[in-house]
Amino acid sequence: MRDIEHTIDVTAETLYEAIAAALAALQQDSWVEEIAQGLNTISVLVQQPPVKHEVKMKDFLSWLDDQEVRLQKWLLERECARFW
Repeated sequence: MRDIEHTIDVTAETLYEAIAAALAALQQDSWVEEIAQGLNTISVLVQQPPVKHEVKMKDFLSWLDDQEVRLQKWLLERECARFW
């Protein structure tokens, strides 16, 4: 991958939600090439007050997997509760 930097403004409640929103928005643009995963770093600059975070893509993907597992567990519990 080439050293290309993309910037986008998003609004989110948490750091990882901001990353997810930014990646989703960037992937919708045809001019954005494939976004590399693994050890690549994503920088997040928080406004009011300004705070910069750097997160390894692998850590974000791990968080995303955890969210999916939690959602699946919640849906399963909800479905089971309907039968009791």
